[in-house]
Amino acid sequence: MAHKDEFKHDVVRESIVSAIGFMKINKTAIIRYTTIIVVAALLLIAYNNHNQKNTTFANEEFGKAVNAFIDGNSDLALIDLQSVIDNYSGKPSSLNARLYLIQNEVKNKEYALAEENIEYIIDNSDNPQILSSMWFLKGNIAFVQGDNDNCQKCYEKAIKLQTLSSLADEYRVGLARLFMVQNQLEQAKTLLDEVLENTDIRFNVKNEVEDLLAEVSFRLK
Repeated sequence: MAHKDEFKHDVVRESIVSAIGFMKINKTAIIRYTTIIVVAALLLIAYNNHNQKNTTFANEEFGKAVNAFIDGNSDLALIDLQSVIDNYSGKPSSLNARLYLIQNEVKNKEYALAEENIEYIIDNSDNPQILSSMWFLKGNIAFVQGDNDNCQKCYEKAIKLQTLSSLADEYRVGLARLFMVQNQLEQAKTLLDEVLENTDIRFNVKNEVEDLLAEVSFRLK
């Protein structure tokens, strides 16, 4: 069975790799980046909940899948994850396995499969942080598919549900990007300014917001 430190290492490593690989404004790249960040954050929440409740974080099969991901053996990991989903439906490990699958499906542009897993998690979780994040990922998929109206509804629902300011900042930045794509520059500026007012804003988010504000200001001239 995987050790707790291994799960934590995996989550942190995914976040670091994602931050280092930050890209120019590109729909597909943005969706991949934000999905990895959100999934990493949710898995870290699960890790913390495990420590607090002193309950089993995942069964042996899920642990094997996580370790396979860490070792770069994604094919084996995906087989193990699907096995967890098939054999432990409704269990926490099954929801966590779907988070990994969502990340892989978005990477491969398998958006219909990703949405199926997102909907499953929405229907089987009562955690507001997880629910909020799933709505944000639904918005991401709508964004990359050009469904701007649905994207905005999903982002706004995600922001409303989210209780962690760090994730809420990510969601507001996503909504601001949507406004920029639609040339709703004043709305984008207002939202980005609100994010900057957060005293707990993360350094990488602050840099991103400042870059976007510079672009908005230039386009407003």
